[in-house]
Amino acid sequence: MYQWMKGPQTGIRRRLPYQGVGVSWTSSSVASSSKATTSESQRMLAEKYSASTLLALERIDPSVVNYELIQALVEHIITETDLLSLSKGDGQHQRTSGSVLVFLPGLQEITTLLDVLGGSRLLRHDPHGREFELLPLHSSLSAQEQQRIFRQRPGVIRIIAATNIAETSLTIDDVKVVIDTGRVKQMSHDAQRRTNVLDEIWVARANAKQRAGRAGRTSGGSCFRLFPQSVFRSVMLEQPVPEIRRAPLTSLCLQIKTFGACNEQKDSCGEFLRACLDPPDDVSISDALEELFEIGALNREDEALTKLGTHLARLPVDVKVGKLLLLGALFGVFDAASTCAAVLETKSPFVAPFGRQSEMKQARQNFAVGASDLLTDVNAFEAWRYVVQHGKNDGANEKSFCNQNFLSNRGLRELSKLKRQFRGLVVQLGFLPRDEPAGDERMTLQQLAMISAILYAGLAPNLVHVEPPLAYGPKRAVLRERDHAIVVMHPGSINYKVASFRASNFLTYAVKLHTSQVYLPASSLVLPLAVCLFSHSLEPLPQLRRKDKDGNETIGLRVNDWVIFHSSYRSAALIQEMRDAVLECIDSSLQTPPYVRGANGNSKSQKSERESLLDVLRVLFLAEYEERDPNKQLSGKLCAGKQRD
Repeated sequence: MYQWMKGPQTGIRRRLPYQGVGVSWTSSSVASSSKATTSESQRMLAEKYSASTLLALERIDPSVVNYELIQALVEHIITETDLLSLSKGDGQHQRTSGSVLVFLPGLQEITTLLDVLGGSRLLRHDPHGREFELLPLHSSLSAQEQQRIFRQRPGVIRIIAATNIAETSLTIDDVKVVIDTGRVKQMSHDAQRRTNVLDEIWVARANAKQRAGRAGRTSGGSCFRLFPQSVFRSVMLEQPVPEIRRAPLTSLCLQIKTFGACNEQKDSCGEFLRACLDPPDDVSISDALEELFEIGALNREDEALTKLGTHLARLPVDVKVGKLLLLGALFGVFDAASTCAAVLETKSPFVAPFGRQSEMKQARQNFAVGASDLLTDVNAFEAWRYVVQHGKNDGANEKSFCNQNFLSNRGLRELSKLKRQFRGLVVQLGFLPRDEPAGDERMTLQQLAMISAILYAGLAPNLVHVEPPLAYGPKRAVLRERDHAIVVMHPGSINYKVASFRASNFLTYAVKLHTSQVYLPASSLVLPLAVCLFSHSLEPLPQLRRKDKDGNETIGLRVNDWVIFHSSYRSAALIQEMRDAVLECIDSSLQTPPYVRGANGNSKSQKSERESLLDVLRVLFLAEYEERDPNKQLSGKLCAGKQRD
């Protein structure tokens, strides 16, 4: 069908030459809200268009991004309208200039649209010699690439394909036309599966109006909405869903308990949240409290704050990230733990220029250690830090290193800044000495073994079991959760193509992400000893006695009520004894942090017992690491960046 559009400034009827689609046209300079009812709108449409045309329109799914339509609309704007023209005083057109901003749901849609537009005959060989530039705009771009958006060139028409980052975060002065698909990818939280869900949904009406306002910031502008008015009026919400109804509530519940916003009675936190203007559902509240019970921040019996919970409430980070920081300090690997925490609170320092994702993935593999995405980022950060400390003062080595390895210099500096802030906070809590300089050394094999264990201690009970690839599927490892549900390694993970891990059958993770499947965006290998020592429960099962390949009798050990290990009686007893010592050390350190300041201004330390335990753990974790990784596949790239300075 043909959708007619009336331009309110000129009164000229314009027809979009594209068959089978409907387009809504509005102007940011003229009020264009219609007060007609749905029935009146249908009557008006019936007067203008044939029944077959209206039937064709009904068959269109406006929730699906129509790339051919956007291409046709862009070409129509360029060739059939004067929306991008600058005028002389006598009314004659001086030249064509300005930008067309296209709002799309995500990176994949941006990539597809730019590929489609790149094949446009008009944009490649314009008969009038006009120049066009196709630009992506999304949060994954480096700061340098984002700056290209603001470099306007006279006489060049720019088509900018953007996510909702262009709604409010960035203002592009020369945008004269907005094309709005009305779609956005929004993160929400599935409390039942503790999974972040990335859904593509309709924007709210407030967001649609905000997008229309991006056109004509310095002069007149127009907005083309690629969805029917019925969707705008009846399907879209007036305002976006409040964050309290779609985000995890764990940290919020902890803060509520800390500030005394609710009494000490059981379910008082839930009662407080249910009284909010936009209360979250009971499942989300219950899951948040359950997670606080699991990590030890609240007592399960009365929901009272524990010492760990009190410390975590003073750290402005996710509760598991905070626990990772405290345990990293207690077990002597704070430098690596704080880098992991900084990455979890921001993002990986690796960035890919548009269209070069595969090269970036290979560069990241060059730093891969510990079968861990987080520790790979730590390794890259430490390589960058070495270059900064030993390179020239003009920053040339640093810039070259980042460019060669697809690293964001700004992102790395942000990680460094966060690490300093984390250190200051942990020093204030008494878990690090005030006079000890921040660590700047490269990670050793012994430290790699320890931080691999502490990562799980901080992220527990997040654990998946690694199984061999399915006979009928891709030759990649199968990951199963506690409920036997399968999760999938994200293509961006360094472990994506791994079929099996010889050193262990367990991976830990920070978050799960549900899009088309349930993915692990990042994962880290965990060796069995760490699983036994730092899991929430360890139960001997004498009824699972059996003999090993050498004929020795073994006993079963059940971890977190679902993972089963088999060990000799003596080893099982030693593991239980070591676990008790570790838990007692952590508990005593939380009760009285090892570096609290006394009344006389001196630090008091519980060093002897803790250091003795740390010495034993270092030996045990290192021995297990070396035994299970004899070919150094997990640690062979620890100094990957040193040769690149």
